[in-house]
Amino acid sequence: MIKTFGKVSSSSSPGFSGIPSKILINSLNELAPTLVNLFNHCIETSTIPAEWKFSIVLPLYKNKGKIDDCNNYRGISLLSPIAKVFETILADQVGDYFESNKLFHPCQHGFRKNYSCETALHEIISELNNAKDKRLIALLLFIDFRKAFDTVDAKLLLNKLFHYGFDNLAIKLLSDYFSNRAQVVRFNEAMSELRDIILGVPQGSVFGPLLFLVFINDLAFIIELACKLFADDTTLYATTTKLTESLDTLIIDFVRKLNPLIEWCSMNRMDINWSKTFFMIVTAKHKNKLNIPTTIKIGTNDVSVTDEFKLLGVLIDNKLTFKQHVVNICKNVNRKLFSIKRLAYLPFSVRLQFFKTFILPIFDYCLSLVCYFTKTQIQRLANCYNACLFKLFRFDFSHKELDEINNFLEEYKLFGFQHRIVLRLSLFSHKIINIPSAPLKLKEQILFNSNRNIQYNLRQTSKPTLYMPKINNHYGELTFKYFFNKFVEKICIKNINMPFIDFRRHTINNLKTFCTNFIEAFEKFDTSYKKICFINF
Repeated sequence: MIKTFGKVSSSSSPGFSGIPSKILINSLNELAPTLVNLFNHCIETSTIPAEWKFSIVLPLYKNKGKIDDCNNYRGISLLSPIAKVFETILADQVGDYFESNKLFHPCQHGFRKNYSCETALHEIISELNNAKDKRLIALLLFIDFRKAFDTVDAKLLLNKLFHYGFDNLAIKLLSDYFSNRAQVVRFNEAMSELRDIILGVPQGSVFGPLLFLVFINDLAFIIELACKLFADDTTLYATTTKLTESLDTLIIDFVRKLNPLIEWCSMNRMDINWSKTFFMIVTAKHKNKLNIPTTIKIGTNDVSVTDEFKLLGVLIDNKLTFKQHVVNICKNVNRKLFSIKRLAYLPFSVRLQFFKTFILPIFDYCLSLVCYFTKTQIQRLANCYNACLFKLFRFDFSHKELDEINNFLEEYKLFGFQHRIVLRLSLFSHKIINIPSAPLKLKEQILFNSNRNIQYNLRQTSKPTLYMPKINNHYGELTFKYFFNKFVEKICIKNINMPFIDFRRHTINNLKTFCTNFIEAFEKFDTSYKKICFINF
């Protein structure tokens, strides 16, 4: 319990109770025995104190759509710190039960250990490139559920938990968790009246997201289409099965297979926001030969066909070039730089901390997806990265080699852009290969020849450790199974089974060698710093 309480930030909101988190954390040793008895009493009696069910809701703008439209705001619940700790304990037990019994569908990547936006996007993008490698047509549907977290029916959720094997005592405790909940809405300094909560799981809580995963989990089991779930972000997709199959046939079959989704929404009282739901068509075939429609009808709803869609923070276009996504990264970075433009007098240490805190996370978000980018986009990112270092610190790398750049940046505990990529790809590969609970769909694609039971030509002096799949064209090189098998084989195969901490240390110590081998194996990452122009992107 003390370890769990230690995760609570001292600056987090006191919630409805009004007791600052800092006071609770500083008094933890004295309060721990009382809190343990209180938590155990709640579990034994299947009751939760009323104060823990009261929340202050802050409307948070989603940064898209009209700012005066209530549908473009997300309500974030501020709860008591003690309630957060108790919810964390419950969430850990419920999550462990689902994971140990393998009850979560493999396509569910949200709020699960060793799953993330990054793993979900790898699976989707790799499968789309695989379809392009085979010259097939892929059809995707990006579904937007209207107020998904706020419309969860507690009775339906408890019924699902019963069928997942929860006993009566656990059901009773969770039933009490949902009963008599209330909230107030705070906007600036104004506060609404206290109102009862009839539907939904609290957003901003620890337990709420996990309960939503449980609620939506059965959807993936009943639908025939390929599916990726990240909380309420739902993506369905399918491809043609042969070269001669037409787009019209794919669309008809796809829409027919959506019937279970429509029935599930009706039975679970979930509403699809059709105006924010989109189709996208991805193919290597020439678009003029396909007669791509502008809308596709699902029941009585006309769903627009889009050329690009922002999924889990990454802008995916129907050609999988990621051009606009890279442009957006550079724009975001420049906004951050502009915000301190007038603060050039700040000490070097402050500017360095600004770079690490506010700019590096923009580059690092899902950085391993760079393996699917073109050389042009990688060059733009490298230019932008080095432009930041020039504008903030006057580090000019326009005539420096990669190792020279990295040697220079080591003093400030930074890496050059290519070195940063190699480190991220290495650590990502290690986790996929060595962590048993890593996404199975990705784990199965890193193929060791020793596990394939195949015969080798005895005249060969050496054989590769990993299997390199056959590909048809350059799109095949942009699949997870091709890139990461080649990456691990060329870069880190000798040390891939080390414990993670040792592997990370070894990779950092040998980053220069690894980066040289990496660029030899993947020429598109050989961006020339001599051509860099420090301009606004």
